[in-house]
Amino acid sequence: MITAREAVDDASGGGRRSPTVPRVLRRHLAPLAGLAVLLPLAGCSADEPVPAVASRAPVAAPTATTSAPVTPSPTTPTSVATVSLPAPTFRPEGTFNEDDAIGFAAYYLQVLNHARATGDPSLLRSISEADCVTCQSMADTIDEYRVRGYRWVNPDLRFDEATIPYFETRTKEADIDLLVDTDAGQIVDASGTVLGNSPAAERSPLPVQIHLRDGQWYIQQLP
Repeated sequence: MITAREAVDDASGGGRRSPTVPRVLRRHLAPLAGLAVLLPLAGCSADEPVPAVASRAPVAAPTATTSAPVTPSPTTPTSVATVSLPAPTFRPEGTFNEDDAIGFAAYYLQVLNHARATGDPSLLRSISEADCVTCQSMADTIDEYRVRGYRWVNPDLRFDEATIPYFETRTKEADIDLLVDTDAGQIVDASGTVLGNSPAAERSPLPVQIHLRDGQWYIQQLP
């Protein structure tokens, strides 16, 4: 098995990957079905492609990948107003390795799903850096939607696969490229009027930048 040390190679010993030695490291996590994915919140529409997060450094090839079984999509949308959704329970161990990095990125999606379904973004804020503009904007929008009585219909989306194109042991930073499956959903107001639609999509890309600080993972940047 290729270890994290082998996958992160630097002639100077600083932990930076050498693009001249591409390696692939395959990982398998426990099933993470039912996770949420980032959807446009303020615009109420997901018709436009997800913009890419600026890459930290050029990379020849991804260094890690993992996948989880995909569960069947529900046949009918479920109103979040009737969903009793517990707080996310899966957490990575908090060490800087590929498994924990991917685990945290998947956990972040689960936290986002919880925030949207309950209207409470406090946990979402707690694992997002204060200077992550998109992170804070999402949390603010969830607060605003709760006050206005808006709700998401059919918010349950599925984690499919993730790769790690950037992994820096010196600074404990990683870029995770998530692929997620999404069901068609809606945002409606208190009267049931549809305010926006998001189409179903398979293996929709979502790049995130994360890092480990003081033993805890945080989202650094989102599209």
